[in-house]
Amino acid sequence: MKYIIWGITILFIISPLLSWVVSILYGIHKGDGFAAVALLMVMSPFLFLVGLVTLLLGVFKKVNTSYALPYKTIIR
Repeated sequence: MKYIIWGITILFIISPLLSWVVSILYGIHKGDGFAAVALLMVMSPFLFLVGLVTLLLGVFKKVNTSYALPYKTIIR
């Protein structure tokens, strides 16, 4: 469940914000807007894929249910 939440958070919040902030700061440092746009175009798909892999890992990860039923051993 935590991988699903992290995947959605990376996809829709962290990825665009981090890409934009880093590329704008880089563009200001270099004094070139095209450098900022180019870096934004490189970083956005990479971080999107990181979020997508995290989300898919959470969706398809097999859940271990052995820890979910300890009360049956106590009630005996």
